[in-house]
Amino acid sequence: MEDGAEKIEKEGEKEKLELEINKSPGAILVFMTGWGDIEKCQTILKADLDEKKFKIQPLHGGITMEQQQEVFDPLLDPKQRRIVLATNIAEASITVPDVEYVIDCGRAKETSYDPYLKVATLTTSWISKASANQRAGRAGRTQNGLCFHLFSKGR
Repeated sequence: MEDGAEKIEKEGEKEKLELEINKSPGAILVFMTGWGDIEKCQTILKADLDEKKFKIQPLHGGITMEQQQEVFDPLLDPKQRRIVLATNIAEASITVPDVEYVIDCGRAKETSYDPYLKVATLTTSWISKASANQRAGRAGRTQNGLCFHLFSKGR
């Protein structure tokens, strides 16, 4: 026979489970190096994922303000999960709402000066530890979150 404390505990666990099942899925923020990678990934994801369950949105400095604004608009279906494919624009200057997961490739494009050619170049390089921490901090601002770094701990 159950005593009162066990019954209350089981009811509490049941309520937590129901809340977890019925909550809106959090967004997934994927950090990528540039527009070319975003386009490729978007094409693959749209071909493989059910658009009723996932809304795939790019976030890049080169897209229109209207397209950028869509990332902040609430989804029409509360059961749909948003996947935002972004460059380091989402690292510090923009906060995507409801991000639950971050996937970080660990690379970014940087402008540097080539003294031999005497021109500015755009190169892909590894991000700093501070940038990795900043990106990880994007997960879980409004709910529990998790970050997946796609590079070794030593890197």
